[in-house]
Amino acid sequence: MAPRNCEVREHDSAGNEVKLNLSEEEEEPQQVRAKVEDPEGLGSAPASTTAWRPTEPLFQKDRSADVILCSSDEFKFRVHKLVLSIASPVLRDSLTVQNGGIPDPLKLEETGEVLEKLLKLCYPVERPTWSSVSDVSSVLAAAVKYKMKGIIPSLRQELVLPRFLETEALHIFTIACRLGLNDEARIAVPYTLRGPVVSKPPIPELQSISGLTFHQLLEYREDCSKAAARLTRCPGQDRGLSVETGYGLPVLRKDVPRPTLRPTAQMWPVGGSLIWRALVLLYPQTLARVFQDLTAFSELLAAEVDKRVKKIADTYDFCA
Repeated sequence: MAPRNCEVREHDSAGNEVKLNLSEEEEEPQQVRAKVEDPEGLGSAPASTTAWRPTEPLFQKDRSADVILCSSDEFKFRVHKLVLSIASPVLRDSLTVQNGGIPDPLKLEETGEVLEKLLKLCYPVERPTWSSVSDVSSVLAAAVKYKMKGIIPSLRQELVLPRFLETEALHIFTIACRLGLNDEARIAVPYTLRGPVVSKPPIPELQSISGLTFHQLLEYREDCSKAAARLTRCPGQDRGLSVETGYGLPVLRKDVPRPTLRPTAQMWPVGGSLIWRALVLLYPQTLARVFQDLTAFSELLAAEVDKRVKKIADTYDFCA
C-alpha cells in the first residue's frame, strides 16, 4: 500500500470553508506474473529465468508415475520406476533405496533440457531433435554416465551425422575421445584435416583432451600429409595414380596428342596468359580434353586421398 494525499473541503461553525489535507493509503496495482498450476507441488517450472521449459506433457501430468526426478535447474519430471530400472542400472540402484508411495524427488546433476531428452529416448514418445553437436553430446554423456545401453548406440550415430561432421569435426573428435568412443573419433578425425588444430588463440575444444591424444592427432595429420604426397610423387609408375604432365598439367589419358608448343615451368609466371591463348587457338579440342582430364584426375585424387586418410585413422587408438 502506498500513501496518497487527498484534499477535503469542510465548513466551520461560522460558515467559512476550511481545506484539510489528509493522507490515505492507495492500493498498489497487482503485478501479473506467470504461474504454472501445480496443486501438489510437482510442477516443472521453477522460479527461475531459464528460457527453456518442458515440452513433453507425459512427464508433467502422468498420475500413474511413482518417481519424481529433479534436474539441476529445479525442473521436475514424473516418471516410472519400472522404466528407469530397465533403462539404467545406475538409476535402478538409486531407486531401490527408497520404498513406499512416491518418494522424495531424486536430484540429478543434468539440466531439465538434457533430462527431458534423455527420458524421451526411454519412452514411446516423439524423439528429441538436435540443433548442434553440444545438444547431442550432453545427452550422450548422461546416457554413458547412467549406463543406458539401449539408447547409447543411437546417440553415437547422431553425434557423427554428416551435417555435424562438415562443420564441427574437431568438436566431435574431442567429445568422442573424452567419452572413450574410439570408433566415432576415427570417423571424425579425417574431417579435422580441413582446418588447423594449432592456432592463436588456442582452439577451445582441445582443452578437453589429453596431451597424448593431441600428440596422436598431430602425428595422424603428418602421416596423412605424407600419404597424400606419395600419390603423385612418381608420375607414370604403375603403383598409385597414373599421371602424365604433357601439358604442364596432370592428366589421366595417355592417348591425348601433345602439341609442339610445350610451355615449361619457367614460362608460366611471365607468359601464362599468352600460352593459354596460343593453346586455345592451335589446339581447342585438345585443350578441352585436358580440362576434362584435369577434372577427372582431381575427383580420382580426392577419392584416393579420402580412402588413404580413413585407412590411416583406423590404425590409431585415440582413446588410449
